[in-house]
Amino acid sequence: MKYVVFFAWLAMVICIAFPGSSSATPYTSPDTLSVLAIRVQFQPDDNPATTGDGLFDLSNNSDPYRIDPPPHNRSYFQDHLRFLHNYFRKVSRGRLIITGEVFPLAQNEAYQLDHPMGFYNPNTTPQAIHEGLAKLLQHALEKADADPDIDFSRYDVVIIFHAGVGRDIDLGLDNTPQDIPSLFLTADFLQTYLGVNSIPVDGGNVRISNGIILPETESQEGLQLGLNGMIVSNIGSYLGWPDLFSPETRRSGVGRFGVMDAGLFNGDGLLPALPTAWTRIEAGWEEALPVFQAQEDEFTIYHALSPNGPRVYKVAINEREYFLLENRYAGKKSLDSLQ
Repeated sequence: MKYVVFFAWLAMVICIAFPGSSSATPYTSPDTLSVLAIRVQFQPDDNPATTGDGLFDLSNNSDPYRIDPPPHNRSYFQDHLRFLHNYFRKVSRGRLIITGEVFPLAQNEAYQLDHPMGFYNPNTTPQAIHEGLAKLLQHALEKADADPDIDFSRYDVVIIFHAGVGRDIDLGLDNTPQDIPSLFLTADFLQTYLGVNSIPVDGGNVRISNGIILPETESQEGLQLGLNGMIVSNIGSYLGWPDLFSPETRRSGVGRFGVMDAGLFNGDGLLPALPTAWTRIEAGWEEALPVFQAQEDEFTIYHALSPNGPRVYKVAINEREYFLLENRYAGKKSLDSLQ
């Protein structure tokens, strides 16, 4: 559905063009991306500073309204990778196809780490926490490397799904401060906190220089949240997309209209927002039509996922700043990501 608008009912972002940069130069995104998902659990314990007992929740759920219900087995994570595939195929207009496989292959098995969860987040200093995250990636890869079913050379990016809840949501008083934060770890991160910029696997024939750490669930303390948004946004980080909020202050930038901001938890985390127009342009999946003069003019802006265009307009403010305007209204009341 299309709309003739006077710049109303639009998601609008103000952008600054820094010297030497150009929004017409997209990031280099692969046409295909293969994800290796590794399930790891910890040594069982009863540490009150962590959620759970260190093992995956494989219980049977009887609540039909529960979000991301157990059992959190291989099929559960394979379903999340299917969502990842569908999301990026849709928002990229078929320009990025993601496939993925979960290991170990047995339905209810996981690689058993040699330490409890608290080892990987001592909750002392940022330095110690970051070192713990780097060690978690290293130890998980070492355990998975012993599995003859995995050929690391077949995959582009690794996701470590660990037992327990992510320390990612601010609920005020934190009763479990040793839960593990979710993060995309870069080669520079590994160099800083592990002393090496990559981790050897497959007899040293393959080196893993980055990885994503995610929990089995984000639901905690009565708050139910889906994992889809966290997976999508971290893959966005792998693709080079910057966060659109302040990592230092946690202050929101574009809010719920962008998956790289608060939009990752749209629909309780089940239905993350689209990437913003700016992000899609940077990825090479969208083009903006410049508007040089608009006094009393009408513009047709097609919905962001419409096969027709134009879908984004670029309105210059000065030599360094501009507005991007897109239409997120699909023709009926709905969540942003249901459009």
